[in-house]
Amino acid sequence: MSKPDIAVHPLDNPEGDIEPRADFIDLSSARISLEPGLRGFLAEATERRWQLFFDYWHDLATSVGRLPGRREVDPVQMPRKLLPNIFLTDVLHEADGRPRFRFRLLGQEIVDYEYTRPGQYLDELVLCPEQHALFEAQYLDCLNLHLRLRAGTLRWRSDVKSVIAYDVLLLPLACDGREVNAMIGLAIYRN
Repeated sequence: MSKPDIAVHPLDNPEGDIEPRADFIDLSSARISLEPGLRGFLAEATERRWQLFFDYWHDLATSVGRLPGRREVDPVQMPRKLLPNIFLTDVLHEADGRPRFRFRLLGQEIVDYEYTRPGQYLDELVLCPEQHALFEAQYLDCLNLHLRLRAGTLRWRSDVKSVIAYDVLLLPLACDGREVNAMIGLAIYRN
C-alpha cells in the first residue's frame, strides 16, 4: 500500500486577493482538510505539544497508509508529555443515524480539572446552547474529515479559578481505515 501524500491546494479566489491556502492530507482511503493556517500554527506554536500530537497521528497514518484505528494508537510510542492531556472519543450512531460522541478515555490533567468522565456523552455535558453548538461543530467537522483547533473556556474544578481557557484539537480514527468511528484529542489548558 502506498504511503499518503500531503498536498497543499490554493483556495478558489475570484477576487484575486491574498487568502490563506487550503491544506489537505490525502490518504489512500480519505482526504482530510485542515483549517487554513492550522499547519502553520502547529509548526510555530510555542506550545510544542500541538506539533508532537499532530506528528504522532500523521506518522501513524503514514505508516498504515490510511486513517489509523483506535487499536493502532500506542501510548508507549506517543510522546509521554502528551498523555495527561489526551482523550479518546467513540462515535456512535442513533437509530435515526445521528452521531453521538462518547468519551472513552481521559488523560489525568483532564480528569483533574473537568467534570467530564469516561462513558459520558458530549451531549450530556452541562453547557449553554452556544457552547454546546461550538463543541458539537468541532466533533462533526472531525467526523467529516475537517480538522481545526477550537478555543474555549470551561468551569474549573478548583477554588482558585472559576473559569479557564483551553484549546482542543481532534484527529480522526477509523477501524476500517475509512469511516471515522473514534477520535483522539488533545486538550491544553492556558493559565
